[in-house]
Amino acid sequence: TDNPNDNIVVLDSADGAMKMAVAAGPFASGADLFNFARTAMPEAERPDARAGFAEYYKRIIALAANQAAGGPVVVLGHCSVSGAKVSDDDSERGRSIGGIDVVDNSVFEGADYVALGHYHVPQDVGGSKTVRYSGSPIAMSFGEAGQRKSVTVVEFLPGREHDPEVRTIELTEYTPLRFFKGGTESVKEEVRKLRDEGPKGKIYIGVAITEGEDNLAEFWSDLEKMLEDSEIVVLKRENRRPRTEVPPIESIVESGDDITPVTVAKKVLDKNTDLSPECRQEYLEIIESIWRDVR
Repeated sequence: TDNPNDNIVVLDSADGAMKMAVAAGPFASGADLFNFARTAMPEAERPDARAGFAEYYKRIIALAANQAAGGPVVVLGHCSVSGAKVSDDDSERGRSIGGIDVVDNSVFEGADYVALGHYHVPQDVGGSKTVRYSGSPIAMSFGEAGQRKSVTVVEFLPGREHDPEVRTIELTEYTPLRFFKGGTESVKEEVRKLRDEGPKGKIYIGVAITEGEDNLAEFWSDLEKMLEDSEIVVLKRENRRPRTEVPPIESIVESGDDITPVTVAKKVLDKNTDLSPECRQEYLEIIESIWRDVR
């Protein structure tokens, strides 16, 4: 809300001897950040959103410290902090949050521990063990295949003169993901090795073909047959081979042809070896249907 006080939660220890204040920093839109920035920089014609981010955290950390009554202050942040590692854009939606590209961890000054969210790689930030992304507990995309997942446990002693103890507990791999890339033969060999190991339980794989000129429709079909009786499921298929230029229509159609969208589509589809015959037929039927409707 517009009132930073609404984002402070005060907790009591089990024995009642100590308080902890949690300053929650949710995702903030660009408009929210500019409003905070105008408060911090009233003379600026268009203040930087980062100034709004810093002003917001300055306010809630001060409020939390006051309410903690000498106890620790924990800050939560959904943001991108300088120096953090990203898994990939599929799972983390890019690097810009709320109009901020990257902020420095100095904006959290005054906090005893900063619990960050958004990036999925478990990591300390800026060389500080008390500014940390705990990471996602399961892999969210193939960019995280094989990544070691964990939860972070933070323990506080009474008073703020003691640094918190920070440790991690590694998690069992909940969703096994594997990613293979290369030519069709090398990928087949790697997948065959995985199959022959006889994995217990499902394993999800992604495949990217990055080289060669093989017929990919045949490759995908062969891969499916190879894995028919296994626990391995192909969830992602990519053709990352360098793409050739689309030939001009003049080189596809011949003199005297009845040139329509349907005839051109048929000739282009005939040349596309990445698609199975069933796919090519389905595309052609869709185009024929549209052409009948618009004629």
